[in-house]
Amino acid sequence: MKAERIFVSLMILGVWAVAPLKAQLTWSHLSPGGSLPPARQSAGVVFVQAPGDTYGAMYIFGGYGNGTRYNDMYKLSLRPGQEVWTQITQQNPWPSGRTGFVMAYDSAGNRIIGYGGDEGNYTARGDCWAFDLGTLRWHQIDTLIGYHAPAPRVGGDAAFFSGTQKLYLFGGTSWRYPDGWFWDDTWRLDPVTGTWQQLSPIGNYIPRGNGVAIIDEVDNRMVTFGGIMGSGTWVNETWTIGPLEQPNMTIAPLYPGGSYPPAMRHSVAVYDSSGPRMILFSGQDDGGSLHNEVWELRLSLGSEQWNALSVGGTPPPQMYVATAVLDEPNQRMIVFGGNTGGGQINDVYALGPILYGIETPPSQVPQPITQILSVHPNPSMEEFVFDFSLRRPSEVKVLIFDITGRLVRTITKSVMQAGTHQVAWDGILESGRSGPSGVYFYEFTTGDYTSRGKVTKTK
Repeated sequence: MKAERIFVSLMILGVWAVAPLKAQLTWSHLSPGGSLPPARQSAGVVFVQAPGDTYGAMYIFGGYGNGTRYNDMYKLSLRPGQEVWTQITQQNPWPSGRTGFVMAYDSAGNRIIGYGGDEGNYTARGDCWAFDLGTLRWHQIDTLIGYHAPAPRVGGDAAFFSGTQKLYLFGGTSWRYPDGWFWDDTWRLDPVTGTWQQLSPIGNYIPRGNGVAIIDEVDNRMVTFGGIMGSGTWVNETWTIGPLEQPNMTIAPLYPGGSYPPAMRHSVAVYDSSGPRMILFSGQDDGGSLHNEVWELRLSLGSEQWNALSVGGTPPPQMYVATAVLDEPNQRMIVFGGNTGGGQINDVYALGPILYGIETPPSQVPQPITQILSVHPNPSMEEFVFDFSLRRPSEVKVLIFDITGRLVRTITKSVMQAGTHQVAWDGILESGRSGPSGVYFYEFTTGDYTSRGKVTKTK
C-alpha cells in the first residue's frame, strides 16, 4: 500500500497511543556496558528524555550499599540492546550521601530536582537541589529567601504529574523515635521555580511512610498503595488524592475489586497510561518475606481492580528497596538495584511491553486499526509525526485537549484508505499562534474505537 502523509498545522503536546493488542509481559535481564554503579538499595531515580534524545536515560543518585550511604550519580542510557552506564563527575557543591532522594525532571529547565532523604543515624534531610543537565552541576535551591518546604523526611509517597509538570509528595517519616514522626501532609513541588506548596485535601488519612504512588493522568489523581503506619501496622490499602489542581480535592480510600497484593513496604510502581493502570513490583511484607510478583491495579474510575499478572522471562530475585522508572519511549519498566535479603545488588531488569501490555480479548480488538507504528520525535520542539496503519477504509479523527480536559484543536477528520499513513502537526494552536511548551493529550478515534495518549513539546 502507498504511504500517505497528511500535514496538519497544529500545536499539541499530548498524543494518544493506538489500541493495545494482546501482549505478554516479559522480564529481561539487561547487561549494560560502561562504568557500573556499586550494588545498592534505595537510590534516588528519575527518567529523563532530553530534547533530541530518542531513547531517554535513567539517572540515579545515592543509595545504600556496603555500609555506605553514597553521594555518587550515574546515568544509564536506555537505547535497547545498547544500554550504557556513565558516572557523572562530582563538582562542588554536591548533595550529601543519602538514601531515598526524591527526584523529578524539569523539562522546561532541562534539569533534575532532588529533595530530602536519609543520611544515616536516623537523620532525615529537607534540603532541595537542582542538577543542570547542560553543565552537570548541582546547586542548592532551598537557601533562597522565603523558601518554604516540607519538614525533613524519608519514605514519602511521591509521584510526578507530567500533565502539570509538578511533583506531589504525601507522608513519610522523620525518623524521630520513639513514635517515628510519621507524616500525613500533602505537598506539591514546582520544579520550574523550585518552590513547594502545602495542599489541603478534604478527608482523613492515617500517617504512614514507605508506600508507593503514581499519578493517574486520565482521572487526574494520585494513587498510593501500602506502606507502614507509625503504630507499626503494615497495610495493603489503596488511597487516592484528587482531583489534582482542583479546589474540591479530597483524600479517600479506594476499594478495588480483585485479589490484593499483600501488605508491603518498599515496593516500586510505574503508571501505564494505555490502561490506565498501576504496575506494582516487589516489596517486603509484614512477615519479613520478600516478593518478586508483578501486580496491576486497573484504574477505570469507579471500577478499579487488582490483578496478579503472569509474566514471562526470568524474573528478578525476590527483593525490596529497589528503584524503578517507566521507560516510555521503549515501552518498558526499568528496575535497578535493591536488597535480596542477602545484600544489595546492581542488576538492571526490564519488564515490557508496558504501554501495550494489556491483554484485549480477540472479540474486542478493533478491526480498522492495525497499530500505531511510532510517534516521533517525542519530545519535540516543533513537528510531531504519528505513523499508523488501517486494515480497511475508516474515518479517522484526532482531537487535542489541554491539561484541564478542554478541547483545543481537531487535527484531522477524514476517511482514509487501508494502508500506512502519517499525520503531522507543526505546533500551531487553533488561534494561529505557537503554543507553549508542555504536555497535551490527544484522542485517536476510528469508528467505535478510541485510544488516548500524550506528547511533550519543548522549547
